[in-house]
Amino acid sequence: YLHMILWAFVPGLVTGFLQRLYYSIAYPVDSRSRPTKGDAKYHRHYRYIYTAVVLGYLAYTIAETRHQLPASHYAELNLTPSAFSSRDLKLNFKRLSLQAHPDKNDGRDTQFIRLRNAYETLNDPVRRFAYDRFGLEQAQCQACRTRHDYQASALPGILGYYIGTGVVMGLFALFGKGSFGSYWRWLFLCAMLVIDASLSVWSDSWLGALLSFIMPGLTPREQITVLHRVYISFFIAVNQIGPL
Repeated sequence: YLHMILWAFVPGLVTGFLQRLYYSIAYPVDSRSRPTKGDAKYHRHYRYIYTAVVLGYLAYTIAETRHQLPASHYAELNLTPSAFSSRDLKLNFKRLSLQAHPDKNDGRDTQFIRLRNAYETLNDPVRRFAYDRFGLEQAQCQACRTRHDYQASALPGILGYYIGTGVVMGLFALFGKGSFGSYWRWLFLCAMLVIDASLSVWSDSWLGALLSFIMPGLTPREQITVLHRVYISFFIAVNQIGPL
């Protein structure tokens, strides 16, 4: 929600500041040629600056999205999701757990417990499948035993995101908001649903390989999370620039 609030206010505030700064440099205070509100030239300058600010803020939010992801089990154990062996997993866990053992850290066991949980999850092929595709919360499902169990448990949450997003988009359209680029918003939302479903059902798919090429070092669930955030940021930006 904070992200959407910032998108609603930051571009306009920054644009106003930059336009005033530009006019203070380009036009003397008493210059008759200085554009004022209501002038076509003023509006054109505002549009150019606003577009540049929105595109810059979009680039920043996309770049920042990956860094906002919490540390994964792979990062905890210094592993790469697509390139490690069972031996690597055991050796890294042994080395790191010795360093983080409570006996060597004045009884503090937080890091040791995190390492142990990460190891137990990644060492179990079924739980690792669930963690990679559905995230930590689903991987901790106590009633799940098979891949099908995890898939069935995760399905309501996955569908809930897309249904909720669709409802919000429908409400915006109902009140005459966000009409610019609505076709592409719906198309990309459906495309993300297909990608999400593909990664949830098939262990190895060409979509998964493509996402791993574009976003190396991330699990499928992290890749989908990045896509969700980029999707929201991109279409907020388009909706702000389009009507200008």
